[in-house]
Amino acid sequence: MPYDGKKGSRCVICTGCGACFGELHNMRSLATEGGNDSFPASGHFVIGADIGTTTIAMACVSPEGVVCDTYVGLNLQGEYGRDVLSRIVAAEDPEKAEKMRVSVLGFLEEGVRRFLGDVIPDDLRMSIACNMTMKYLLLGRDPQELGKAPFHASYPGRERVRVCGIEAEVLPGFSAFVGGDLYAGRLAAAWGAVQGPRTLLVDLGTNGECLLWDEKGICGCAAAAGPAFEGGAGRGVWGADLVHFLAELRREGFVDETGLLADPYFEEGILIGGIRMTQKEIRDLQLAKSAIAVGTQTLVKEGGMPDRVVLAGGFGYFLQPENAIAIGLLPEDFAGKIVPGGNTALRGAILDASDLTVTPPGQVLDPTGRLLAGMEEAHREENAPGAKILNLAQLPDFQEEFMQHTELAPFRLMKE
Repeated sequence: MPYDGKKGSRCVICTGCGACFGELHNMRSLATEGGNDSFPASGHFVIGADIGTTTIAMACVSPEGVVCDTYVGLNLQGEYGRDVLSRIVAAEDPEKAEKMRVSVLGFLEEGVRRFLGDVIPDDLRMSIACNMTMKYLLLGRDPQELGKAPFHASYPGRERVRVCGIEAEVLPGFSAFVGGDLYAGRLAAAWGAVQGPRTLLVDLGTNGECLLWDEKGICGCAAAAGPAFEGGAGRGVWGADLVHFLAELRREGFVDETGLLADPYFEEGILIGGIRMTQKEIRDLQLAKSAIAVGTQTLVKEGGMPDRVVLAGGFGYFLQPENAIAIGLLPEDFAGKIVPGGNTALRGAILDASDLTVTPPGQVLDPTGRLLAGMEEAHREENAPGAKILNLAQLPDFQEEFMQHTELAPFRLMKE
């Protein structure tokens, strides 16, 4: 629908749709760090899109920097598998690959028409954030190289795709499994930052991408967490609730450090918060949280302890840090540093389309911002950013560290 000067409606109950920008009451958030939840005025309409593996989220921002409306729905590619590897396999069939491309492009065009009708302003700007597999499928490229060793991405740079007759920017990524959603997340996390320059961005999704940066450089990794954080074994239970329930079971002694349910509940599970937690779900969560823990530990060893930790996505938006620390998902060292980021990919896509990432009006860039400017210039030359992406599975101590982190107990990275 055309812009009428009013914000789009917001969901009261979180469904993990990805539309939130990190707005929390009575809690410091990524949006409130910059002073408000709106965007700086750019003088033209801006559309940002986040193509996630499960959902697609879009937002339209007015020339004055106000969010006019949002448009969110399921990624219909889910018909071909819940994860990126399943879709890479499906894309071996050219007909299926084309159907996946058309389904996402159709969603994007529906969103643009909802926001602006059939008359598209000449100065409309649009940027799209997505992981590397979603990018390949959107652009009609064969993604097979992304799913096979050595997992190389031949096309990581910034590209364009036509949506409703306009050329939309498809944001660059870092590697096969650390994509444009993390690039956009970095833009969002750095914009208006008031804390120290070293930031860790953690996207708690199926791939569990992590990115750490400061004025010296960038390093990242992908931790294969699987679907445990995204829907509670397909029952529609939000991942932050599962972490909360598991932390409560540990506090009450119904689950031990190894993740074993007490004898009366081992066979049929235990009811908590109206949800039955089974031994299998607990094991799945242990494996997922261990992958994330190893990823963050590895990046801290590589790049140093972060000054702040931004949790991306709907999961991070509602996750209570004390619960994540209690079960060993995040280290105790992060206490007091955690910022819920909401959909950092969508926020970053909007900032990119607003052309505000390099020279934000009225703001003095901190070292993180200056590094962003250099990274953006590299991408405009169609080069991949100068980031060190680590393959966790190739690290010599990976298996040992992974098994250690399956324990449901707090841990520290820096010894006191």
